[in-house]
Amino acid sequence: MTIINKDNVNGVRIEDIEQKTIKLSELNRHINGIREILNEVCCTVDASETIDVRLIISKYLDELIVEYMKELNNLK
Repeated sequence: MTIINKDNVNGVRIEDIEQKTIKLSELNRHINGIREILNEVCCTVDASETIDVRLIISKYLDELIVEYMKELNNLK
């Protein structure tokens, strides 16, 4: 059962929910942007020159996804 009043939902402040939603939206937007960059780099013809770049971008994308999942799991 969900308990809602003017200041909170199930004991979580509405302001905190709004901030968490904004953070998750920003992370999601950033993840999608980095994913597009990685796809473009992977399509590059000269694979030998881009392998290090791909690994760096992929690692960064992984870190963003982990951060997103942690934020998602911390919703109360």
